[in-house]
Amino acid sequence: EGGITLISNAKLLFNAPFSVIGMAAGAASLPFFASLFQQNRAHDFSASVGRTVSRLFAVGMIVSAWMIALAPWLMDLFRGGKFNRADAASITQLFAILAITLAIWAVQGIYARAFYAASDTKTPAITGTLITVLSAPMYWALFHSFGLRGLAIASDIGIVVQTAALAILLHRKRLVSLAHLEFAELGRALAAALVAFAATAAATHFLPPVSTYRHDICTIAAASAVWAAAAALTLLATKSQLPRQILRRR
Repeated sequence: EGGITLISNAKLLFNAPFSVIGMAAGAASLPFFASLFQQNRAHDFSASVGRTVSRLFAVGMIVSAWMIALAPWLMDLFRGGKFNRADAASITQLFAILAITLAIWAVQGIYARAFYAASDTKTPAITGTLITVLSAPMYWALFHSFGLRGLAIASDIGIVVQTAALAILLHRKRLVSLAHLEFAELGRALAAALVAFAATAAATHFLPPVSTYRHDICTIAAASAVWAAAAALTLLATKSQLPRQILRRR
């Protein structure tokens, strides 16, 4: 029971940034996607979904780097009451494992809304149900092999399979072509995420370890500045369009 509570807390804390990044983008995109589909602008519909997925995935990878590098300090901020320091330490690894697939969780909602915009609500519902049922043995096997880490890994595998299935089905139905994904931009974002993670992890060695709330906040603030600078410099050095696109959106 305690283990299930820990992984539930990890998913709850992980879902906070996912809700901000993924659900907001999905809710904003659905009316636009639906308008393009109703106007029979098939190419524009496919290109818009691919562009949205690419940008959201790119941002998700960079945010994941921040979450994983600062997981111990982020989790320690929630310490209090029955959620003690030992619980925070235990949940840190689960949180980091789940954070790996933040970008996948975000774009899964976009692919599902692409179906909704095309007036097809059955395909994503059936796909999600089938994958959930078929993945039950995987959850059981990984839990008995690796404990709570196995459940977190199974959750990552499940969302990757579900998102890939939706993307392939959209492609096969000639709704959203996989060719419209911005692979070059995704590569630049991956490079930025890796550099930002390495720089942030290195910076934390010179900052206060997990201790008091004040020290945690100072570490998160200082390391976040390093993360932002490293990510921005890498994106600029690789001539990524992501910074300009984000500023234009603002």
